[in-house]
Amino acid sequence: MRASATDVIRRGFDNAIANWPLLLIRIGEGIVMMVLVVGAVLAIIIPVIVSLGLNTTTFENPADVAEMLIGTLIDQWMVIVYVIAVVTLMLTVLVALHAFVEAGSARVYIDGERIAGPATLGPRDRFKVFSTDRWLEGGKRDWWSVFWIYNFAWAIASLIILVPFLVAAALIFIVRDEPAAMAGVGCLAVAFLLLFTIGVVVVTNIWCQKAIVVCAARTHRAVGALGEAWREFRADAGRHIGVALILFLLMMVGTGVFASFSAMTGISDAPSFALAVMPMQMAGSFANTIFSTIMAAWFLACFAALSVEPR
Repeated sequence: MRASATDVIRRGFDNAIANWPLLLIRIGEGIVMMVLVVGAVLAIIIPVIVSLGLNTTTFENPADVAEMLIGTLIDQWMVIVYVIAVVTLMLTVLVALHAFVEAGSARVYIDGERIAGPATLGPRDRFKVFSTDRWLEGGKRDWWSVFWIYNFAWAIASLIILVPFLVAAALIFIVRDEPAAMAGVGCLAVAFLLLFTIGVVVVTNIWCQKAIVVCAARTHRAVGALGEAWREFRADAGRHIGVALILFLLMMVGTGVFASFSAMTGISDAPSFALAVMPMQMAGSFANTIFSTIMAAWFLACFAALSVEPR
């Protein structure tokens, strides 16, 4: 638990790779989520089109479409309620599914960290503990707590982010009659709010990952895990932030590299060129998916190394 940030990152990587079946589970999670999202979109669009009586002639005059839709939706308020209900249900199911995957994965990484021993260097297989039963047991035991960890942490983060937005809006309203002052306040507010929001998002991600590991390793309760995770994070903020920032930077660099494959189609408008680079695009998209999966697993495994004492 007192290893340096680089040692923690090395142990987390070894743990994530040694228990590679969890990567396949995460890829499967992504596929299931995609199917659920598509199904939810269809469940929203088709009933809305039918209930509002939309057809191809409706959109002949684009200037009147927005006004028509707003007026129709106000008259048929049940459509709005239906859309909100479907979106809420979809988000709840997605968070619950992710919570199960994270809870089971945390159980495996924690056990791998405990069994591997305190040595910084050694064979990667010393972390290998994955079994389907172990993952399912962790998921069934802690998914409900992890579900509420996400809800509580991001609800608090949203409220924290909302405060400076309200302050900025109030300042802009005060100087609304002075264009120069309003422009200056607006520019400063946008820069500050962007940096502030990024900072809150990073800290909340760290807090959630820490709380998930603490929950799976010790408390099995959402509120207790969040409180204990926050205390440990504050007491050892340097290592936690250092590990998170290094992984975030690696993720940004990797994502940028793979995104460049998709940008290649903009070099030329020729259909033959787009067809020629399509295999490269597909390979880049697949590689980006694998890379994102590894990074997510690596992040969680690193926080297991930060929070669990090896035996």
